[in-house]
Amino acid sequence: MSSPDKLERRLDEIREDYIEYYEQIEAVGYSSILAAHRYGLRRALRRTQEQDAALMMRAVRKIPPSWRDMIPLSVRRRILRTVRSIIN
Repeated sequence: MSSPDKLERRLDEIREDYIEYYEQIEAVGYSSILAAHRYGLRRALRRTQEQDAALMMRAVRKIPPSWRDMIPLSVRRRILRTVRSIIN
């Protein structure tokens, strides 16, 4: 077997190793992108929920007390618990 044949075979092995390594690194990259995307979506959703809850609390404060009293206390408490769970 000649030296150029050995060299060609060795280069083919190195190329195959490189392709396998590149595929593994690409998979790690996609995994990181997916994790970052999920984290960002959760943060955005939570931020939106907090903003909605704060808006709801401001709206409730604008309702005159006489009208608020028309809503049963159990319902008001449930609404308050729900808003607090979103904020916290």
